[in-house]
Amino acid sequence: MRYRANQSGFTLVEMAVVLLVMGLVIGGLLATAPAVLENQRYRDVRHALGLIEEALVGYAMANGGGLPAADTTGDGVSDSGQGRGTLPWKSLGLDPDLGRRDPWGNPFLYHVDANWRETPPPSPPNTVTGLRVDDLSGSRLTLNNPAAPVAVVGSFGANGSGDGDNGDGDVRYTSDQYVDNTFDDELRWLSRYVLLGKLVEAGVWPQ
Repeated sequence: MRYRANQSGFTLVEMAVVLLVMGLVIGGLLATAPAVLENQRYRDVRHALGLIEEALVGYAMANGGGLPAADTTGDGVSDSGQGRGTLPWKSLGLDPDLGRRDPWGNPFLYHVDANWRETPPPSPPNTVTGLRVDDLSGSRLTLNNPAAPVAVVGSFGANGSGDGDNGDGDVRYTSDQYVDNTFDDELRWLSRYVLLGKLVEAGVWPQ
């Protein structure tokens, strides 16, 4: 008597079901991939801004309290006398992968107070430029002169243009939560009190 071996493998119906499930899974992954990538970019830019703030503090510690002027030519080097422009990442000694451009490929914004630019701050170490940061409702997040921020640094986010008050070229800036199709900028500012405290603690200022 001859016996037939047990047949194994997928039937056409089973194969169709497997392909359908795989298609749904892949489709779901493809649909969520852009959002996952964008969220990672925002995490990256926040991390970068924190490192940039640390670099600014380090620069001030090595230069008697003075901060670099802004870069206005795009070469990463501070241009003497310039208060607003892009981040002088070369002058700060930052790796180009960190300081040259944000995760969307755009230069970082940088604005420094005139009393803290290129030279040690005077005594008293006041601010004079009037840098200020508000939220989207217009409520102030920072103090006025003489205790305004000594520097502001930021990214214009995915759309590459300043939202709120970040793109008009004056001394007023906006920092807030992400709002779809309204606000996607990321901003950090260096507090006068924070920097001054570090300089005094290290014996850098007053000289």
